[in-house]
Amino acid sequence: WHCSFCFRYISDFQFKVRAYSHFDRVRYEYMATAEWIQQKLCDGSDLFGMFPEAYTFKDLFHRLGNIPKSGTALHLPKFLLENRERFKFLLPGGYVRDDAPKYF
Repeated sequence: WHCSFCFRYISDFQFKVRAYSHFDRVRYEYMATAEWIQQKLCDGSDLFGMFPEAYTFKDLFHRLGNIPKSGTALHLPKFLLENRERFKFLLPGGYVRDDAPKYF
């Protein structure tokens, strides 16, 4: 598990994308807005609109394939599951952040 973007608040995401070492990935200002970030969290899509890392076209097409969304806690760290109330924003169904725009 790699959690460099596991934040509780949208404002934390906004700070991170502006201070991020790969700030060049934020190609448009709207990519740092609360609406964009929350929508990407809800969709489960890449925050920067990038393709998944792949080293061959075959690997890329495989990674872009139809991946069904999961509503289970499979393959999550034990610590996260044992402390689910504290980290509910990281679990299935908890993707809407406390400071998300009101229409989410």
